[in-house]
Amino acid sequence: MSSQTTASKDEPFSFDDFVTKDDPDFKTCNLSQSFDRLFMCYALGGQAMHYYRYGTAKNCSSTYEDLKLCMKIKTKPQDVAKKMWAEREAVKEAARNKEQSSLDVWTLRETPPVFPASPFPSS
Repeated sequence: MSSQTTASKDEPFSFDDFVTKDDPDFKTCNLSQSFDRLFMCYALGGQAMHYYRYGTAKNCSSTYEDLKLCMKIKTKPQDVAKKMWAEREAVKEAARNKEQSSLDVWTLRETPPVFPASPFPSS
């Protein structure tokens, strides 16, 4: 038995066998960053900002779906993972286009506001 075959049996399993980064368009997801985004979505600060801007609690289901997809992609071959990622990005972009913008809350004034006369006499 050669030392080369023994070394290959002792090497740890690597996902690089499934996913290669040869394709510059291939985007991978980071599990820890996905989990952090999900945690921050449910955190008080993110919820408070969303409530201030839109008047409702933030729905974090999209962020949770991103985390689940990230876990699924890690074990897929590059071509399958790339297709799954592109489909998810298309769904997210369509949802983003339908969402209300925080800028939609404000109305643009054509003229400056008229303030009532001052209750204090001018000197």
